Amino acid sequence: MHISNPVKLAAALVLPLLLAACFFIPGKFASSMEVTKDGKFSFAYKGEIVAISGDKPTGGSTDKTDETFEASCVTEDDAPRDCTATEVAEQRKEWDAGAAVRAKAKADEARDKGEAMVAMMGFNPNDPKTIEAFTAKLLKQKGWRSVVQKGDGVFEVDYAISGTLDRDFVFPLIPDVALSPPMVVARVRNDNSVSIEAPGFGNKDIDGRSMMGAGAPGGLGAGAQGKTDGSFTLTTNGEILTNNTDNGPSADAAKPGWRSMKWAVNPQSKKAPEALIRFGR
Repeated sequence: MHISNPVKLAAALVLPLLLAACFFIPGKFASSMEVTKDGKFSFAYKGEIVAISGDKPTGGSTDKTDETFEASCVTEDDAPRDCTATEVAEQRKEWDAGAAVRAKAKADEARDKGEAMVAMMGFNPNDPKTIEAFTAKLLKQKGWRSVVQKGDGVFEVDYAISGTLDRDFVFPLIPDVALSPPMVVARVRNDNSVSIEAPGFGNKDIDGRSMMGAGAPGGLGAGAQGKTDGSFTLTTNGEILTNNTDNGPSADAAKPGWRSMKWAVNPQSKKAPEALIRFGR
């Protein structure tokens, strides 16, 4: 593989270790979708979107270069022993002499991680300029009414869009970021029906870690993990063929012929919302 761009090279080398997991998950939110029997739809999401990475939080590294000086001495059998005053002084001198090298290595690591974050997630949480560019890019896309960065990878958003289900619909689509699984997907079928799934609203374990619960990785977005709290409501006047709600569809007294399905979304939610609706056209 030949990569001429040094930023891409850094991302290619750093990311397999840095971002073993990287997702956009819901925080506190409310989301709804309406599907009409003639194939029209409207979708809304209002609340928090949290960027989650598998990197360790700042200051959590166990790398010796991030620690204070500590002399270390062993016996001929490699057993730990107390250092003499002379040995402590010699090791301290070597430690101090390497300060510039350690500082440069730390700065290079921070730069590479920042570039990797931008390449994979669209922004570097430690660089306000990249966050501004990320939010500005979202606001250029149809549907994104408001995007406000709250810190620690948390964004407060207001998204709403409507159209015709003559093609698949996915939310969210993050420009230039093809990493995170979607929260909601509507797949249009050839038999005049649409399959609606919300994998991002279910608490399915990824690599043995609960992305919404306390077992999530401890990097970007760690402060918001375990705080997912919202709901997804699907309303239609089409024919509901299947759904996995606990109580089934309920009639809408204000809209005769319409029925609603509602799912709670929180760290205890295991199943992702699913429904199959047939159009009446």
